[in-house]
Amino acid sequence: MAPDSTTTMRLDPQKVQCLEMTTKRKLIGRLVPCRCFRGEEEIISVLDYSHCSLQQVPKEVFNFERTLEELYLDANQIEELPKQLFNCQALRKLSIPDNDLSSLPTSIASLVNLKELDISKNGVQEFPENIKCCKCLTIIEASVNPISKLPDGFTQLLNLTQLYLNDAFLEFLPANFGRLVKLRILELRENHLKTLPKSMHKLAQLERLDLGNNEFSELWAVGEEDEVSIKVAAEAVVEAMDFCEEVTFDSTKSDGQPKKTASNSKLRDYLPDFCFTPFKRAVKKTCAWFTDNYEQTRK
Repeated sequence: MAPDSTTTMRLDPQKVQCLEMTTKRKLIGRLVPCRCFRGEEEIISVLDYSHCSLQQVPKEVFNFERTLEELYLDANQIEELPKQLFNCQALRKLSIPDNDLSSLPTSIASLVNLKELDISKNGVQEFPENIKCCKCLTIIEASVNPISKLPDGFTQLLNLTQLYLNDAFLEFLPANFGRLVKLRILELRENHLKTLPKSMHKLAQLERLDLGNNEFSELWAVGEEDEVSIKVAAEAVVEAMDFCEEVTFDSTKSDGQPKKTASNSKLRDYLPDFCFTPFKRAVKKTCAWFTDNYEQTRK
């Protein structure tokens, strides 16, 4: 079999058997030839057990602990991650969203090559301090978990570029959170944050920051110099959507408040070097996203 060839497998209660690609959700085995005295062996590097109604991690996984690089266990009923799973030290992506996990074991420190971790929609209450040993982590998705704080060790994940911790119970961030200087996307909406650490000003590479629905005493906003009228905003959307028909404004409706001046001074306290996306470019990117994702968006 060629080095880049793939096969598709489906989980059987007793074994994994090869099948043709007939469903969208499948167990994928990427085959890499290994020459040895017995000939060529097929080595599995990717396994997908998503939506299999599993209550525990299948034992078959451990047969590939030397070569497994990606493991998907999405949408099952797994309550605990076995210690043996963390012997899979070649693992680069571990996806376990929408399960029944209540904790993340300290054994995760063994996954020194892990780059992506998804534990969203579980019951995990905290990250272990030794998560700091997973120094290759670049993406963490941990939204919809009752996580109230992050350990100091979390700020040693210096390669982190994306962090999603929405809809959790976060009340504060570690004082040295600003050490995560490679962060480009930070989503912390729907938490209980009242303030942010001063070290946030070090996050100069941030491209997206979402702090909506928290408990800040002061509202963060775009500065007064960037205010635009409703007419200008509407015209920007028309241009971005390449709308060629006539646009009319309903003058029978109330004009509303003529002006609502905002200040971004609070944001500048934390992120003095933060660069806002120019208005028209932001509208264009938003409209492009809407067009590309229209079928999946809530109507």
